[in-house]
Amino acid sequence: MTKLKQRTVADGRQILSGWEKSGLSQEKFAKQVGISVSVVRYWIGRVRKLGARKPVTSAVRFVEVVEKEKVVRREPSILELPGGLRLCTPDLPPPQYVAELSMACQRKFSC
Repeated sequence: MTKLKQRTVADGRQILSGWEKSGLSQEKFAKQVGISVSVVRYWIGRVRKLGARKPVTSAVRFVEVVEKEKVVRREPSILELPGGLRLCTPDLPPPQYVAELSMACQRKFSC
């Protein structure tokens, strides 16, 4: 009888991170690293459910916008967030706020 390898949440995070960074399907990633696809699926679900998922920095991309002259806005800024949420503000919020809000929405509304 084969003894199954016990994995920690840290191992699960590595599996999830490796799969996300690979860009492969779950099946192809599992085959490439020598584990079953059920192990990949289990850890994706478990790590996300635990909220223990560390954000993958490459998933968030920002482009610096340099304002050459002051623009008078007559309409509010509208940010469309994961889960279908829309945030309307009179001014653009700081980038860090937008990043944190986006990550929170992704955790809240992930499948």
